[in-house]
Amino acid sequence: MRVQRVVKDLPKEDKPVRESGERFIPEIRVKALPSKFLPYPPNCSISYKPYVFGELIEFNESKLSEADIVKFVSRGITTSFPLMDLTYFDYLFISLLRKISSFGGNQFSFNYTCQKCGVVGTHKATIEEIDFNDLNVPNLPLVTTIGNTELHFMPLTLGKYISLLESNKVDKRVSLFAAEIINMKQEEAEEVIYNSIGEDQALLNYVDEILYFGVKPMTVTCKAEVKGNPDGKITCGFENKVEIDSPEVLTRPFRTDRESLRNRIRFGIS
Repeated sequence: MRVQRVVKDLPKEDKPVRESGERFIPEIRVKALPSKFLPYPPNCSISYKPYVFGELIEFNESKLSEADIVKFVSRGITTSFPLMDLTYFDYLFISLLRKISSFGGNQFSFNYTCQKCGVVGTHKATIEEIDFNDLNVPNLPLVTTIGNTELHFMPLTLGKYISLLESNKVDKRVSLFAAEIINMKQEEAEEVIYNSIGEDQALLNYVDEILYFGVKPMTVTCKAEVKGNPDGKITCGFENKVEIDSPEVLTRPFRTDRESLRNRIRFGIS
């Protein structure tokens, strides 16, 4: 799902809602998601609000843990079902839309290492270039058997992701697999996953592939100059596939371009 297709419809979806009984803040209803709403109850609703100035000050002045940052960002999202049941990848998608609706600037840059020449380069891109995979399954949960145990898999939820962050398990693949299992407790699921053997290991990787609907890699052409070329200057030109699914890029507030801010200011009253 290309973010640009959703972004162009944002102004049409704004509706005024009262915040704290004092002022109106736009609330934008989400009409399309990478998950296609499959993990949620029928006729559910999901919406989000742009960041307000006070939130940005609060964010910049706070030293938040990774888990607290996720909680901070997600508090601007409203769901008709428990918020912690929102899938992690939908959270990334909605948080990105929340950034876009809040700021005029939408450019970001990231470093990458060319897979051919090894030079570290910097690439500038726009948020609208980000493309999410879609969840392509007919129904959920995904049911399979590992060993003699039937397992029910669902996409990783926001609540499970926060729990993994708080327990320092978010980088442990066994724990991530187990967090997608909904018919047993986390510790029991970790034991089943850890002790899988043979074809079950390939099956788990396949399940993980099916349930992944995060950000597609971005193609970046290396512009580094190839040294020692007898024919003169020539650039590498290798097309790198760069992963850009970092929560820092996708979800955290960023600053508006200073030039666009300057254009909104005039001096004196005529």
